[in-house]
Amino acid sequence: MQAANDDSHASDQPLEVVLHARYLLALKNHRRDGLVLGFFYGVLTTGCAWYLVPKVLALLARL
Repeated sequence: MQAANDDSHASDQPLEVVLHARYLLALKNHRRDGLVLGFFYGVLTTGCAWYLVPKVLALLARL
């Protein structure tokens, strides 16, 4: 018997669809904390990528 919040059944959907559905659910249920936290992690991840990817590419180019 699976738990009600088990996401194993959603593995056949693309990640973008699952994330968009969770985003809409957060908006619908006014889960501002989760929405703000998700936005924060999105901005943090994007900032890290913009900072680290060129450094990693330059490092790999030296090899």
